[in-house]
Parts: sequence; structure tokens; C-alpha cells
Amino acid sequence: MPVRHIVRRGDSCSSLALRHGLAPDTIWEHPDNDGLRSTRSHMDVLAEGDVIVIPDKRITPVSVATDRTHRFRRRGVPMRFTIHLYDTQGRPYASVPFVLEVDGNRCTIEGVTDGDGKIDCFLPNDSRAGELRFGEGEVRSLRLGHLEPIETVEGVQQRLSNLGFPCLGDGGEMGRATMAALMRFQRWAELDVSGVIDDATKDELRACYEDPNHLRERFERT
Repeated sequence: MPVRHIVRRGDSCSSLALRHGLAPDTIWEHPDNDGLRSTRSHMDVLAEGDVIVIPDKRITPVSVATDRTHRFRRRGVPMRFTIHLYDTQGRPYASVPFVLEVDGNRCTIEGVTDGDGKIDCFLPNDSRAGELRFGEGEVRSLRLGHLEPIETVEGVQQRLSNLGFPCLGDGGEMGRATMAALMRFQRWAELDVSGVIDDATKDELRACYEDPNHLRERFERT
């Protein structure tokens, strides 16, 4: 029987799929989650209190030859992790070495960013925290699976802070730091400076956060 799960902080479709032995798409595309999909743009960006239905497992028989080795690939495991690194002037940290440690020493990934300052790798679906070291002594702490939807105040605060307009200290409330960060972002993005989370601000914030090309163009204009 399908289970109705109330999302807790840090839950994502990928982590729930791992926990229940399902593929993330199997959960996300289930008809009982149509309503959730209409309000959340990404399966791994859920809000605390959202309700997501975990369907029953489906057994799919597969015919294979005996006395041979067969490889089965589990869909959606591990999950893809992508991050772009820029300095305060909008210049990418291009071709710099990095080390990403996940959940202590559970998983360590080393490499070099690409020409756009991008890191693209795969992590365990239930990853929770990471420490990213890159360039000449730069260190960033990461909270994996904790990004709130942009429809929430905390989701706006997280995106503003990640783009260089810090306001996480307000903790999901519309405090002075959040209003000041909004006004700085709106001025930088050539929007009406109101300190209010209006549709135009959310659209621009989403575009800057999700589209590296848009963010680059915005930096070039300011």
C-alpha cells in the first residue's frame, strides 16, 4: 500500500527513493504526486511539511542466461551534484583544483573545475553535508538536500545568500537583513527596489541561480 510521507528538513525525492528501494522518478511521477509536482519545480527541492506519496515496489521479472555474469544498473543512484564557483566580481574559478569531502570522510572527490568554474560529480543519494576546498585556501561548507523551494522565504534567503547577498541569519523570517539583501539584489538586477519578494524578483532570482549564462550576462551588465 502506498505511504504518505510528510517531508522533513533535508528530505529529497532522491534520498527517499534510496530509503525505500525505488527510483526517484518512480516516486516523483506517481499520479498521487501530481499536486506536489504542480507546486514544486524540482523533485529534490521540497519544503518541510510537503506530503509526498511513496508507491509500492513493483517486481519486474527479467529473463537471463544461466552460468553467466549479468550487470544491473539502478536508476537514479548515485545522484548528480553540480555547482558553479564565482568570485565577488562574477569571474569563474576556472581550472582550479578542488577537494569535496561529504559527510566527514564517507566520500571524497578530487578534481579540477572546468573553464566555467563548474564542478559536476556524483554523490550518494542520502548525502547531508560537505566541505568544499578550492583554489588558494577557499573553503565552503555545504548543506546537501536542504535547499528550500523559492516559494518560501527561507528558499529566497538561501538563494540570495548563495549569490552573495547574505541574510540566512533571519532564519525564514522577513527580517531586516532579508529586506536589505533583497534591495541590494533588486538594485543589482535592475529591478524595482522594494525589499519585497514579488514575482519579478523571484523570476530573476531563479534565473540567476539556475542558469549560469544568465548570471554571467547579469555580471557583465553591472
